[in-house]
Amino acid sequence: MMERVFRSAGFKPEETLIYHNTLDLFPFYASYKSAGYRQVARSGGNDIFFMDRTSGAFIDAVNQLDFLIVNSVFSLRRSAELGIEEKRLRVIKGGCEAAPDQTPALELADDRPVILNCGRLVDFKGLEDALHALAEVKRQGLSFLFVIVGEGELEKDLRNLAGELGLADDVCFYGKVSPLMVQGFYKHSALYLSTSKDVMRESKGRRYLHTETMGRSICEAQANGVPLVATDAGGVPEMLQDGTTGLLVPQGDVGAIAGAVGQLLADEPLRRRMGDKAREFAETEFGWDRVVSQSIDLVASIKLDEK
Repeated sequence: MMERVFRSAGFKPEETLIYHNTLDLFPFYASYKSAGYRQVARSGGNDIFFMDRTSGAFIDAVNQLDFLIVNSVFSLRRSAELGIEEKRLRVIKGGCEAAPDQTPALELADDRPVILNCGRLVDFKGLEDALHALAEVKRQGLSFLFVIVGEGELEKDLRNLAGELGLADDVCFYGKVSPLMVQGFYKHSALYLSTSKDVMRESKGRRYLHTETMGRSICEAQANGVPLVATDAGGVPEMLQDGTTGLLVPQGDVGAIAGAVGQLLADEPLRRRMGDKAREFAETEFGWDRVVSQSIDLVASIKLDEK
């Protein structure tokens, strides 16, 4: 994709622009600049904020870049608070697309509405809140199958919690699956549930906030016409239209999560309307054509600056 961006922006292969798809090379940014290279880097989200990345050396290095692409306004503001010059920061959200039309929905031996979650099974994903909320939904007499796709350090604890809450027959842990299988799950799902939350961590004597800076699976779910129930962690509120493509609720509020899930489960026409709006929104906000167009404009601005 980036070769297409560079050529469209007027750069030739022999010209000196470096695109960093990772921040791991930050110790070399100043040397590249001294050698005459123009540089654009892309952040994956939390990689700016954890470990030793908030040190003065890292911030000084990033300020040698022409631009740093971040994935949300939330990330831009946090980056600026750390000392990264705001003139170097640009927001380009994600990049995703719907599963191809020929992708089959997974055939599950169960006709209950599927609630989907995809991601790592780690603390800031808030899946314990999801399970407590779904236990309340079940007590309301609503049926569902909660499909969790992904793996992580909390899988055993989450399995045990599901059993303790009486959800053993209502939750399926699929672990790591192929991209095609993930697309099949999107095709089969009635709604997508994201319960991420802000978690403070400490590393090498520094405290930092670990949260959902964008939420790629939230974008992918909408691209596939799946309505959302999502908590307001990090950059998530930017990634949906509350009341239109899904329902946004306060992070950690089990009652609010349960209420929103129950509302959508009980109202299939509402789910369909929100799903249609979600697909339209995702195509406009997260489609690859938009990502490429914004990237071309960004790189072209460097080219124009050289003239």
